Amino acid sequence: MRSLASRAPLPLLRFALPSTLVTLVMLLLPAADARAEPPSSENAAAAEALFQDARKLVADKRYAEACPKFAASQRIAPAVGTLLNLGDCYERLGKTASAWATYLEAASSAQRAGRADREQTARTRAAAVETKLSRLTLQLESTLPGLVVKRDGTPVDEAALGIAVPLDPGTHRVEVSAPGKRTWSSTVEVPPTKHVNVIVPELVDEPAPAPARPANILETGLDVPRPAPPPPAEFWSTQRVIGFGLAGLGVVGLGTGTFFGLKANSSWSDAKSQCDGNLLCNEDGVSSANDAKSAGTISTAAFVVGAVALVTGAVLFFTAPSKRSQARSRGLPTHESAGACQRGREAAASGGPLSCFGHGSF
Repeated sequence: MRSLASRAPLPLLRFALPSTLVTLVMLLLPAADARAEPPSSENAAAAEALFQDARKLVADKRYAEACPKFAASQRIAPAVGTLLNLGDCYERLGKTASAWATYLEAASSAQRAGRADREQTARTRAAAVETKLSRLTLQLESTLPGLVVKRDGTPVDEAALGIAVPLDPGTHRVEVSAPGKRTWSSTVEVPPTKHVNVIVPELVDEPAPAPARPANILETGLDVPRPAPPPPAEFWSTQRVIGFGLAGLGVVGLGTGTFFGLKANSSWSDAKSQCDGNLLCNEDGVSSANDAKSAGTISTAAFVVGAVALVTGAVLFFTAPSKRSQARSRGLPTHESAGACQRGREAAASGGPLSCFGHGSF
């Protein structure tokens, strides 16, 4: 078994003369630490390895890494010397409240073990740190059934409220909750050696849940869902296609009539030139006259058919109904009627009568 004098911290030159004397006393303490139950050989070896590693880290001023190793060694094999070294590590790290509590724990352990020298050392170190403590007081403006106060995620006992509790300097979070109330929380910065007082305001009620929206029921008793906006109306309906085709045929007819009309006029001019004043024509004149008559007949028929087709096609094209007018004629909901229906539902939700009738409902 190692000498327990190794569990005393290295001399601290930064302390005043009394602290230096205390450190020297710790180095000269006898080699027997008090333990409730002797650890197993494996645990003792593990605790010793952690302790020695922590001492090396302290020598390198790597206190943030050393403190957890001292704490682990203490959990495996509790010893007063380990507690004194852990308290010293916390103190160097600036965790004054943790150091103060650890020194007091070391003093109690030494007292139970009958080690008055180590008890005195621990109490002296605790008294020196106590003058540097930071403290936090939590005060409640009112109490409620089921009230829970947490500091850094840990519940605070009701008896500790209103008391200046030592805390390590730094940032701390306070959270207060109660059934039916909104949770209050705050981040508190506690400077070194300072006392911070936090007054928790009265908790406000949680907002009442929104009332359930009434069902959208028409006066007829039927549940009518809000219709989707109708798709864009198709421009080229069947009627418009037929009308466009007839109009095109009419244009062709008029063009044909014009062509044969001009031809008839030309043939009649040729026939007149081959006839005398009594309209006695030679063979070529008779042929030209017949051609003029035939062309005139075709021109007249083409003009009539073309004009009728053009007029009919125009009427069909411009009078073709749209999809929206068809929906209205059948009593189906349109985009406008859907908007009116929705406004009716909103009025009903405000306490007014609910009605929703589209165009062509009657």
